[in-house]
Amino acid sequence: FEEFHFQLQPDIYVSSSMPSLYFIIFFMIAFVGRAWMPAIVQSTSSSSSLSVPLRRFAPAFSSSKFCTSGDTEPPPAPFNAKGLKVQVDKHLTRVYKKIGKASPDGESMPRLQSRLEGLLKLQEALEGRDVGAAKRLADELNVKDRPMIQDRPPPKQKGPSSQAPSRKPYRLYTSSGVSILVGKSSQDNDLLSVGPYRGSRSETWMHAQGCPGSHVVLKSNEPTREQKMDAAMLAARASKCAPPVVKVTVALCGDVSKPPGAKAGLVQLGGRVETLTVDLRKVEGRLNELDEGCVVNV
Repeated sequence: FEEFHFQLQPDIYVSSSMPSLYFIIFFMIAFVGRAWMPAIVQSTSSSSSLSVPLRRFAPAFSSSKFCTSGDTEPPPAPFNAKGLKVQVDKHLTRVYKKIGKASPDGESMPRLQSRLEGLLKLQEALEGRDVGAAKRLADELNVKDRPMIQDRPPPKQKGPSSQAPSRKPYRLYTSSGVSILVGKSSQDNDLLSVGPYRGSRSETWMHAQGCPGSHVVLKSNEPTREQKMDAAMLAARASKCAPPVVKVTVALCGDVSKPPGAKAGLVQLGGRVETLTVDLRKVEGRLNELDEGCVVNV
């Protein structure tokens, strides 16, 4: 054994009495290892030992640069002359449109003219296969050789519909708190009389006799005489019968049916049928009162 001092780094010393073999091993670790090296090595001899403090050994080759996969830069994409020509044509089309819309004395005209000249030079460079000039002009004009990938906006969240309520096939009137439904067209008459809007079997159905007109449903199982006359007035006025006196057919909604293959608005009646007579000259004031509470589209 011999006492010695050896300087590994400017600020790192190892001092001990140890066999030369231990020194050689730690000498190699100091120059090769790049991690923390805490260790306490005890000699087999009771009279000598080696103690190494918890220190971080500096890399043996501190000036060397080691490249990893994360440090490498991807190779530049190849120049796509065909794709650049396509993009130049698109830019030229946009510039021509903007020039056509812009005012000749506007502030944007000089800028558009300058860009047009640059795009035309770039087009000439591509046609002449001057790659260097084409790359330089494309960078100056910010024209890429492939379409720009634009991020799509996030999908709109579906919420409650803000549209107007669906159209109803009738006009709604009120007589002493009872609803009176008057069809708007032939198709609406079918929906009101034999379709999804038909009344219950015991409610009252009306139509002017002998001429086209609106179907009318009185939403009451036991209507009063006044309510029946109000519905008959509306049925007479909504018909093409010759005024002033109009006869109105009255039946139950359950007795109204549609013959197979019949055209829109045509129905047939079964069961008991009643007739009411309306003089439109005498009920004009009452019709105006009913119109004041009318709801066209509910």
